[in-house]
Amino acid sequence: MWMPCTIWDGRIRTSSKHPSWCGYGSPRHFVQSLQNGFLTMKRIPISNRIKYLEPSSMSSFKSCSGVIVSASEKILIDTNMGPDETLALLRAEQPDIAIISHYHLDHCTWGPLVSEHTDAELFIPEGEERYLTSLDFFIEKTGGAAGLAREWTELTLDVTGYREIRDFSTYPHGHQFLSDDVTIECVGTPGHSPSHTAFYFPKEKILFTGDMGVDRFGPWYGWTDCDLRELIASILKLRSLDVRVLLTSHGGVVTSGIEKEASPFFKGGLRGISQAVSPKSPPAPLYERGEITDHTFQPPPCQPVGADLCVCPFEMDRETAHKTRDDKVALIKGNHIMKKVLGIVASPRKLGNSEMMIKEIGKSIPIPHELKLLRLADFDIRHCRACYQCLFKEEKCVLKDDLYQVLDAILDADALILAAPTYFLGANALLKLFLDRGLAFYAHIDRLWDKPAVGVGIAGIPGKEGYTLLNIQSFLKLMMTDLKATRLIYGALPGEIFMGDTNQQLAADMGNALFSEPLKQEGPSCPLCGGDTFRFIGSNQVQCVLCSNTGRFETSTDGPVFHIEKGEHEMFLMREDALQHREWLCQMKGRFLEQKKQLKEISRSYLKGWEWVKPEDK
Repeated sequence: MWMPCTIWDGRIRTSSKHPSWCGYGSPRHFVQSLQNGFLTMKRIPISNRIKYLEPSSMSSFKSCSGVIVSASEKILIDTNMGPDETLALLRAEQPDIAIISHYHLDHCTWGPLVSEHTDAELFIPEGEERYLTSLDFFIEKTGGAAGLAREWTELTLDVTGYREIRDFSTYPHGHQFLSDDVTIECVGTPGHSPSHTAFYFPKEKILFTGDMGVDRFGPWYGWTDCDLRELIASILKLRSLDVRVLLTSHGGVVTSGIEKEASPFFKGGLRGISQAVSPKSPPAPLYERGEITDHTFQPPPCQPVGADLCVCPFEMDRETAHKTRDDKVALIKGNHIMKKVLGIVASPRKLGNSEMMIKEIGKSIPIPHELKLLRLADFDIRHCRACYQCLFKEEKCVLKDDLYQVLDAILDADALILAAPTYFLGANALLKLFLDRGLAFYAHIDRLWDKPAVGVGIAGIPGKEGYTLLNIQSFLKLMMTDLKATRLIYGALPGEIFMGDTNQQLAADMGNALFSEPLKQEGPSCPLCGGDTFRFIGSNQVQCVLCSNTGRFETSTDGPVFHIEKGEHEMFLMREDALQHREWLCQMKGRFLEQKKQLKEISRSYLKGWEWVKPEDK
């Protein structure tokens, strides 16, 4: 079992008591710290349009610092200042949009006030709806999981004032809020909570970290829904951003020492995951506009690390392992976390060529990893009904089958290996059956985008593979992965693909490419997406069947050369293309309602007078 711990200035604190008491030793001390909190808002200008709102006391777990964006629309992010102060703020500002970064109490309890006292649209992160709309679910996943349901319920209701949110919209990771020339990017940073979000202002190079900050509140709590590997990946993601000013939920504003390699937040936070030493003071908050506040935290002494927490101090060049809640090992070496690789077997045959090829590729991956296998035939995946329900609310497909078990496994993986056999000139239909449910993917663009992947199609007879490779490529492309390599190999009998060294070498090359540079494309290909299947559409015009873009071709001494240009509704060269396509799909509902009468008239004329062959009653 994990002991709770929090990262602060690159160091780690642990408590041997219960999860989420944040080093305060017991629920009683934790509740006391909540009851003693008081708030007086401070507004700190960060830019012409962006202000940082800060409570005067950082000892209060009922509050957090937030952000106000004043543009054509007024946007409030995490401005949970306590009931009285928040109510006064909402009445004074009358925002157009209010955004919650994650479900934790110090960030979410202002949500109902937004709907009751303003006309603003309240946005919560996709994936945390049940925490914010069901008290029972919230308690079950937090204090209840530690055997403290009664105490935690009292704290949640009586101390922090939790109320279920009823009127809200959701935003996915990767979404952008746009107002005048201000862009707010929703950066998915799970690990602290399932859908924790940081907010990045790319033009201003300002990052509001939420609870991924330099303070004693986080980012690691030890709840059952925390994920250490996701947390480290989130730290690395934030570390890659070009940041000039850090705004944090509980640690003030930081304007110095934010360089990618020297940042006390990013680099220290990563090191702090594996260190069990006493905390030091956080960086002194510095404010661009001359308003400087001093938060000198005095955390309790660091608890000794218990035997039930496998945490080893390490330097960045040493290898260490952490025992996670599910008793699996997450390996860290330098900046590399043990990678989770999912092998998708699109063949019903056990220990067939598809399964063996995936295992052979997995053996060749040069960095620390764990390989899990998923056979599509083991899951109940039903035919899509084209109702579009899953587009509008995450995981709301009307079909009660195993779709989300498979999708969750894909989302949880760091990389994918796919293999499928050829059945009658195409890949086994299991692949297409799952892909037809792909509208559900659009709720997870941020987690799917650029996930590295390789794919192999297997045929029994050379020349009889048909469109199998195109099936493999389109599956991975529509999953929005980063295609590192796709290849065709031949072998009909189980194991026949390895009766020689050629395919073992190919597997080694693909394993090496998965987390590295892609394999060089074999033969002529689309310069935009790498696809090698084309439709000739007249004269010297062609269309790439994989990305749907068109262009022209010409012949040379080395063979045909394709000049393809980016067009509308291509599949997908940039993440923004995927987001735009999702928006286009969502707008279909409005287009249908606008033309509903005419469409119904057309459909009605085909309603009667036709004889159907029906299945016999069993």
